[in-house]
Amino acid sequence: MASNAMPSVTVTVTAATSTLIQKSNVSYVYENDVSLQLARVICTQILMPIVCIVGVAGNVLNIVVLTTATMRSSTSCYLCAVAVSDLLYSLNGLPLTLRTYPVLEKSAAYMNALTYLLALGNMWSNITAWLTCAFTIERFMAISTPIRSRKNFSIRRTQWNIVFVSVLVALITLPDFFERKIKLAQRACMDSDHPAIDYAENPEPCIETFYVLESTWIGIQLDGFGWSYANVSLFVFFPLIILAIFNALLIKSVIKAHHERNKMLAASVRFKCEKGRRSVPQPIHPPTTRRELAWRKWWITRQYYQQNSIRGSPLSTQAPVDTTSEENTFNTQTSAGTVATTSGDFTTNTFQNKPPETTYCFRFRKRDVTHKLDFSIIYRSSHQDKQSITITLIAVVVVFCILNSPSAVIHLIRPWFKNSDPRLKAFGNVSNLLLMLNASLNFFLYSLFSARFRRSFRILLKKQRC
Repeated sequence: MASNAMPSVTVTVTAATSTLIQKSNVSYVYENDVSLQLARVICTQILMPIVCIVGVAGNVLNIVVLTTATMRSSTSCYLCAVAVSDLLYSLNGLPLTLRTYPVLEKSAAYMNALTYLLALGNMWSNITAWLTCAFTIERFMAISTPIRSRKNFSIRRTQWNIVFVSVLVALITLPDFFERKIKLAQRACMDSDHPAIDYAENPEPCIETFYVLESTWIGIQLDGFGWSYANVSLFVFFPLIILAIFNALLIKSVIKAHHERNKMLAASVRFKCEKGRRSVPQPIHPPTTRRELAWRKWWITRQYYQQNSIRGSPLSTQAPVDTTSEENTFNTQTSAGTVATTSGDFTTNTFQNKPPETTYCFRFRKRDVTHKLDFSIIYRSSHQDKQSITITLIAVVVVFCILNSPSAVIHLIRPWFKNSDPRLKAFGNVSNLLLMLNASLNFFLYSLFSARFRRSFRILLKKQRC
């Protein structure tokens, strides 16, 4: 995103023209200068260094966590590239915070370096904008066409896409390095010894010299071709429009997936209830305690042996019924071990001409926690990871659009203001602070919305402690 830093030009006053300025006009300009100085002190001198330092630390942590093996994916590659770009943007913003000090405005070396720092800041911001567009579009395609996206959006191809976008944006931003130069200018003294200047009583006020930025011959030619409007459209308005459209589609897909999942859960619950109602008679619930299991096993075995011993049943001499199938056996856990009890031995009555009674038998297995895999939990955790990635990207895009909107507003209203208008400069300081804040918040967004990111970060912290 193009930076909104304006040349530090205030009211230029010379001895020849000072007597022509009315007192009321001077008072109006001075009040605007006071508001401009207040915006510079609060936004640029106090808050901007803090935000830059937080951004540097947060983006370093982002790079470390996103490059771990547990975070390896195509989306993580995009987020890591955005973290690198934001890190360079935060480092580039630290020397820019010094430009509001009058001492450095009088330094030709610092002002010459400022022409390149502004171009570098624009380049890192523009790369971040289009990388954000790239992973938003890829995420939408991954949700819309998951089978095709697995083949097309590999990690290798994602890395090439990142290189292509970064190089292309850098080449387009290259003319910014040759658009500015410094120029010597004069203004009224801004020292504390001269808080207010009354031009009616003092026709020759204190004058000081400083350096300002102006367009070079290349910059003038590019402005004549409409390059500034194309640059603003390409790196401010187009990314915001693309992100707004695809982010709305992502939000719609997340809401739709949530509703479909709720419908599937409701349908599965209804199916289980209907299946339970159709099974007649209702199955006997198995005992839940070991003591009850042992007692039931003893009672069934006792009845079986009593019938065979009293009636002399041929069952005692014949081969027992095949009970190897899981439908006819159940295992009862006792202190002596697992005893297999057959249902065929007591579900048929061969001694009387009575119809066989239906007996419902159950099979109890010893639960092995180490070898049992719950595939529903695995599927649910995988689905939740995908949903959390999508929600994280949605949050990143929403914050990006909100914090970059003031920059777009400045570019829209700039034709109706002069470049030296203090109100435009004060608004530019606020916009620059919001742009820097956007480059510093991603670590907190990842930690808030991505459980996978938090898990990887905790693993890294535990390794460092060991």
